[in-house]
Amino acid sequence: MAAMALPGRERAAAANPATAKNVADIQRQERYELCLEPTGGGPFARHCAAVALIGQEAYFEAATILTETGSAPTGGLTAEERSSMLRLAGDIWLRIGQMGLATKPYAAVLSLDPKDRDALIGTSRAAAADGDLPEAERAL
Repeated sequence: MAAMALPGRERAAAANPATAKNVADIQRQERYELCLEPTGGGPFARHCAAVALIGQEAYFEAATILTETGSAPTGGLTAEERSSMLRLAGDIWLRIGQMGLATKPYAAVLSLDPKDRDALIGTSRAAAADGDLPEAERAL
């Protein structure tokens, strides 16, 4: 069986690890731009862009987009879609050590569903990391 020929930049990436990282960065940037082009930047395009930013390890920017998109009062998202974006934003804020910023999206989820287990756990984790053990216990 003949080996399949790789396109130019993929062939270069296969030969050099430094080039491979550059190719991966370019591909992630292209995916980010593709997310925004077709729909003019609606909420699902912004979610797609945030996922591309996560792939680029641009966590602050991704969490900001998800928090803003999920918190917007309009935009055609269902409550579950908003909650999903907001939970992901809160989780990212926690991951990068921004406990104060994590509480806003979790609070927004809890305003939609006061028994959302993931948001309650995230709220508790953020409070505990900030040293507020009474609030961490209350959230659970």
